[in-house]
Amino acid sequence: MVKVADGGWMPLVLASCIVLVIWTWMRGTAYVQQKARAGSVLLETLITSVAKSTHLNDAPETAVFLTSDPEAAPAVLTHNLKHNYVLHARNLIVTVTVANTPYVADAERVKVEKLGPRFSRIELSFGYMEEANVPRALKLAGRQGERFDIMTTSFFLNRRSFRSARNEGLPVWQEWLFISLTKMATNATDFYRLPVNRVIELGQQLTI
Repeated sequence: MVKVADGGWMPLVLASCIVLVIWTWMRGTAYVQQKARAGSVLLETLITSVAKSTHLNDAPETAVFLTSDPEAAPAVLTHNLKHNYVLHARNLIVTVTVANTPYVADAERVKVEKLGPRFSRIELSFGYMEEANVPRALKLAGRQGERFDIMTTSFFLNRRSFRSARNEGLPVWQEWLFISLTKMATNATDFYRLPVNRVIELGQQLTI
C-alpha cells in the first residue's frame, strides 16, 4: 500500500481496466442472449410448424445453422423461412462448446440428436487448446449416421448489429464499450474455419 503513491497505482489502474472490459463483455453478451431468446421460438415448435406448411420452397442440399442456444430456433433460420420461404432438405442446428480440458477425443467431440426427417441437433465440443474447426468436426457426425458433404452444404450465420436505446439494458457508457468490443470480435467464418464460398450471412439489429 505504501508504494501506491510511488507508481504502484499504475498496475492497479491497468488491472481495473481489464476487469471492466471483461465484465462489460460478459454482461453485454448475457443481455443480448436473454433478449434474443425472448424474441425467439422453441426449435421443436418451429419444426412442427414447418411440417404443416404448404408454401415453403424446398432446397435440395444441407444447411448448417450455428447457434449458441440449442433449444431455440436460430434467428437466421427463422429469417430465412420468413423472407425467402426456403427450407433445405437437411437442416443441422449446430452448437459449439468449449470443454474444461485442453483437448477432446474425436469419439467425444460430436453428439447428434435427430429431431425429425429434416432436422438434427448437433453439439460439437472442443478443448480450450484446440482450433474450432467446424467442417472437420462435422465429418465425424457420419459415425452417428449424419452424413456430411461440405460441397453440398451452406453455412448460415447471424450477423448482429447493435443500436443504443435509452433506458434499456446497459448504461450508456457500457453500451458504447460493448458495441466497440463487438466490432473488434473475431469473424465467425474465420474462427470456425468455414469455407468463405459456402457461407451465407443474414443481418439482425438489436437495441441494447
